[in-house]
Amino acid sequence: MTSDVHTATGQLGERVAAGLIAAFGAGVIIATTQIEFAFSSDPLGPRFFPYVLGGLLVVLGLLYLRSPGGGSAMPQRQILLRQGFLLLVTVLAILSYPLVGFLPASVILVAIVSRLFGASLLQAVLTGAIQSVLFWALFGPLLGTHLPTGSLWGV
Repeated sequence: MTSDVHTATGQLGERVAAGLIAAFGAGVIIATTQIEFAFSSDPLGPRFFPYVLGGLLVVLGLLYLRSPGGGSAMPQRQILLRQGFLLLVTVLAILSYPLVGFLPASVILVAIVSRLFGASLLQAVLTGAIQSVLFWALFGPLLGTHLPTGSLWGV
């Protein structure tokens, strides 16, 4: 009897997750329509990858919604709160990129995530600094991506 309740509750959790995945994919597709670019920039354009990613998320989310797995239990309240906090911190970091710049916002984001996963304060700050500099080096100079420097610094 408890195993049936556990499975039913787990399937509900998996169906909620599947619906969120599909909704997120639809959001990616909608947001992609707002990308503006010069016609001569690239044969596929910058919209190709987000459209493919959003489409895959929608399809996989709907497939998972149709037939969820074996039914793991819904996460406990404390875990859901930590996940919500992580999502909030990530969104705030992304929104703060134009103001404070990529490096400072990324250092803070990675440090907070490290603390959530049990790192000490020193470990979190070092991880944030090192990982953010590595991200900057990879996406900035190596891949040629424009990363915001932050209007707060007047650069």
